[in-house]
Amino acid sequence: MSLRYQYPAYMARPEEKYRGTSGSILAPVGTRVGVGLAANKPLSSARLFWGGKEAGLWLVQDDHASGELLVKGSGRYGFRLKDTDQFASPRLQEFPIQAIPDRTPEVQVTSPAGDRELVADGSLPLEGTARDDYGVDKARLWYRVERGKREATLPLASGGRQLRNLEIGARWNLGSLQLKPGDMVRYRVEALDYDTITGPHVGKSPEYGVRILDRGEMERRLNEQRDQLQRQLEQLTASRRRRGRRWSRRGRRASRRVPPRRSSSSGLWGSRRRRWPSA
Repeated sequence: MSLRYQYPAYMARPEEKYRGTSGSILAPVGTRVGVGLAANKPLSSARLFWGGKEAGLWLVQDDHASGELLVKGSGRYGFRLKDTDQFASPRLQEFPIQAIPDRTPEVQVTSPAGDRELVADGSLPLEGTARDDYGVDKARLWYRVERGKREATLPLASGGRQLRNLEIGARWNLGSLQLKPGDMVRYRVEALDYDTITGPHVGKSPEYGVRILDRGEMERRLNEQRDQLQRQLEQLTASRRRRGRRWSRRGRRASRRVPPRRSSSSGLWGSRRRRWPSA
């Protein structure tokens, strides 16, 4: 048997051909598979079956039959042959079809890693990644202002038909949203693929929030954080100084406990009595 795979155009994959004794098909959804088979004698007809039910006739030429299948889902297909003497094959010959679905893109926001508080005209740096099994088309920012339930999207990055990993980096300026203190903005990053068969699929990151603060309140909180960091730094410095003094005192005590060394030459000289030459 021979199999010819024509993949969906959005995948940008070249046509592939296989020859063998098996007609098993493993292909992405939307793939057109041309099937060719050869019999041991001239044929008069070849009937296609899908899931055990007749689905049409295949083209017959001498001892060859051929047809085409569109992979929509997993199942089984088969055929029943009849030769020119009007003898039909005793049983249905079937083969499995395993359809590979196009997966939804995976999206991850790496920064910021949680909810934030900003002033109305502040900005938020966004970083993340989008991954797809065939290619990421684009990434966008979805947001909703809870007051008034306003929703919109903003473009973040463009991908490519064979770009499976898309890096996302942008700065979101909130000034144009005309926000007020107390407003809550929910947002997420979304990525779309190129699937024109069952898609496009939209992958979504977890949702995060931005709460809008009054500028005076924001400055007060920043001052509190700065004071807290200053106190922690002072405590750390004082702790290091105390440890340094303790090590210094231990060093002095250890030096006083060490006995003085005796000179070996003086000991030897003192152990002998001096004698002067005599006549």
